[in-house]
Amino acid sequence: MKKTVSCLMILAMIFSGVSCGGSGSEKSEVQATTKQTAPPKYPEATESFPVEINADSFIGEWSSGKNRIIIEKSGDGYIADIEWRIGPGEFLKDYKLNYKCVYNETDLTMACSDGVLFETEYFDDGTTAEKQVYDDGTAIFRISVETREWQGKELHEYTLLWFDDKDDSFRDWEFVKTNL
Repeated sequence: MKKTVSCLMILAMIFSGVSCGGSGSEKSEVQATTKQTAPPKYPEATESFPVEINADSFIGEWSSGKNRIIIEKSGDGYIADIEWRIGPGEFLKDYKLNYKCVYNETDLTMACSDGVLFETEYFDDGTTAEKQVYDDGTAIFRISVETREWQGKELHEYTLLWFDDKDDSFRDWEFVKTNL
């Protein structure tokens, strides 16, 4: 029992920032190691700014909270699959939107058409209902690149902007590439 209490007190001191046997300005070895910053989620830049955006820049998984966009190569074009969830509890709905996309070299965007939106509604009794909302959606995807310095290295942060022409769902949302 005394060991348990002693261990708990030591842990409490470590987490509260109290160090044993030193002045208040000195850091203990444990504190020094726990204060290091985590590595960035962005890869080290391999090219100098400005970054060249091409069709392959769009390929991959992009995330904004629980919302995600997956863009894949499909024949001569691309397919974008988008998923998001709205509402708590009894008003919970999942949405899935699929686009056919073409890369536009002139303005470095992905132009999307033939968007098909499905809505799945969840009910209190455990049942669901799925319906097709529309099949004529259009949108534009644009990549924004910000270069910043982290620990003496230049990093590029990529964000995907989705401009939905049909119902303007995510006008101000930025999606971060998750599979770097």
